[in-house]
Amino acid sequence: PSPTACEERKWHPNDDSTKCTNVEQSVSNDIPGMSSDEEYDTLQECCEDIFDSGEGCEYEDVCNPVPDETPVPTPEPTPEPTPEPTPSPTSCDNRKWYIFLTPGGFNICSNGYDIPQNLGVDDITFFDTLGQCCESEFGDNAKCRYRDACITLSPTPVPTTGEPTFGSSPTVSKETTGPPTMEAKRKPYGRQYGDSVE
Repeated sequence: PSPTACEERKWHPNDDSTKCTNVEQSVSNDIPGMSSDEEYDTLQECCEDIFDSGEGCEYEDVCNPVPDETPVPTPEPTPEPTPEPTPSPTSCDNRKWYIFLTPGGFNICSNGYDIPQNLGVDDITFFDTLGQCCESEFGDNAKCRYRDACITLSPTPVPTTGEPTFGSSPTVSKETTGPPTMEAKRKPYGRQYGDSVE
């Protein structure tokens, strides 16, 4: 037999008589207490007759099923915190100078990456130039120790000596060609732990 259309379904108590239902059932006169008299045209009639309730009763309507409790949606997984990006190094043109206490216990001006982690940016005075830092820490015209992260000194090459040569000894001229020359003095700009900056 084909299923009964919803409009034609009859209401009756369910098998354990806890609610009214319109689920199609096979009526058998062999079941004690079950007769075709317990079928109703409406839900309200079933509730009133079986449960003495004019206010309604629990029911199961196969034509308009009530979903089981709506499940609580699964929350979105909490994303792992995104680590802060590593800032790119400041270009040498934009580096600021500050006073740094060396492990040896003396102050120098530095523009390096050696700010102690226990100090915040607000705990340090920054200067736009090496000269400003030196003047602030060491005074005007005083020797200024500094470390410039932008200048890397290459190591002094080790002189190579070839095998000794044998032969004539060099001769020294006895002619006088002019007065002795002075040795050129250079200012030590950009040396690590430089002695002074003017």
